[in-house]
Amino acid sequence: MKRRTAINALMCCMLITGMLYTTSAQPGKPVKPVFAGTLPVKTFPLKTISANDISINKLATKTFKSTTVKNPNTGTPTNPDSVLTFTVTTDGKEKTVKMKAGEYYDQLNSTEKGYNALGYSVFDGDELPGKVKSPVKLQVQKMDVNKLSTQVTTAPKSIAPKNSTTTTKLAYGSTSAKAKLPTVTLEKSTAQIKPGIMPKSVNHNEVKRWEFGDKSTFQAFLEVQLTTHGDFFPTVNQGEVSKNDECKLHVEGTVGACVLKEEFDVLKAKAHFHLPPNDADLTASVEVDVLGVTVYDIDETQKVSWSREKDFHKDLSVAAPFVVPLGPINVKGEVGVKGSAGIKYDVLLNRAGVSGSVTPYVNVKGYGEAGIDILIAGGGVGASLTVCDAEVTASASALVAWNGPKLSIVDEFDIDYEVNFLSGRVYCYAYVMVPRFGLPPWKEKRFEHDFFSWDGYKKSGNIVHVQNSIPLNF
Repeated sequence: MKRRTAINALMCCMLITGMLYTTSAQPGKPVKPVFAGTLPVKTFPLKTISANDISINKLATKTFKSTTVKNPNTGTPTNPDSVLTFTVTTDGKEKTVKMKAGEYYDQLNSTEKGYNALGYSVFDGDELPGKVKSPVKLQVQKMDVNKLSTQVTTAPKSIAPKNSTTTTKLAYGSTSAKAKLPTVTLEKSTAQIKPGIMPKSVNHNEVKRWEFGDKSTFQAFLEVQLTTHGDFFPTVNQGEVSKNDECKLHVEGTVGACVLKEEFDVLKAKAHFHLPPNDADLTASVEVDVLGVTVYDIDETQKVSWSREKDFHKDLSVAAPFVVPLGPINVKGEVGVKGSAGIKYDVLLNRAGVSGSVTPYVNVKGYGEAGIDILIAGGGVGASLTVCDAEVTASASALVAWNGPKLSIVDEFDIDYEVNFLSGRVYCYAYVMVPRFGLPPWKEKRFEHDFFSWDGYKKSGNIVHVQNSIPLNF
């Protein structure tokens, strides 16, 4: 998302207004521990998925017919102690299996009986290894399908184009007019306030939340808050600011997710910038927690001016182990999310006020890996799911600046967003190596379970846009 040109120009002017000092932690405040290394994988307890959690595409029961021990090449009877050899692939790793024919047919008949009870057979079709034409969508995770579409209504509705006719445009004037900004008295605010005059105030607060998915499978939410406040007193002399002026810029961003009913915080980011009255020290604080661990924390003060541009993020990984039955075959593995989360900010705070932007952002995707608990089958997990790829830029200004020959209060307030929630699919599968009694001797019968499948929610735009110039003096 592009930061507004006006803010960039304004901040360049503000940088000239006073000498930047070396930042320091606020005295007397305890130092909060910050985790500087690689975050460990957050792992939840094993989740056994039962019949209560899944919807099975059950057909009319088939009559079971036992298969006798035969040579898979010819279909003729063979010795139960003879060795059969075939190759299976589990979670992308190929493995050669050698087992006695009697043991193989025992497992095959047990598997076939289980699928017959659901209305399927491993002998249906004639798919060759690696060329499965029609995998059986055996089951899906139970979830409220309507909820996925109706939750779109939780996304921001108050979206208006930035060129709204109700917006008051702020013209900063020519380059020479902007150059007058440094003449605002910033080193020490001792200007005389006009008697009997109340301050002119700026107050905005906006909270927006997106939430999609289903807790039984995958869910993600994002909430952002932007708040500005300013009290600016008219002064007797043009070009001076009052020591009674006060302004604040506050941004919070929270991203959470849920995998197989296990909830966790992906990102919690807070940024607060404050010009207090009575020439008290400027304060700037930014804190970032990823997976509940503080990974970035500054809490600094300055007398005259504070400025910083930073982009900070941490990689993260969350795992939810599972066991899910695909008919008579148990698939064991884990699904979860991997990616990164962080914050970008570019803020200038001085005796004239505050201006800048704060952008919480997250990019996490679903992943999975799995194994099979019987020798005659292979399997794995397929995952192509964007859980949350989002960037929300909160930009604001609350400060005194020159607008032509007079001082004005610059009042800007914007939230821009670009989000992509839960687009894609996560599924696990198992396939059984079945004799063809011909050449080639083996075929694969594949069964699948969908954890999650949805087109997702993808949007970008502007939620709120305020751009005003308020004359400070008369």
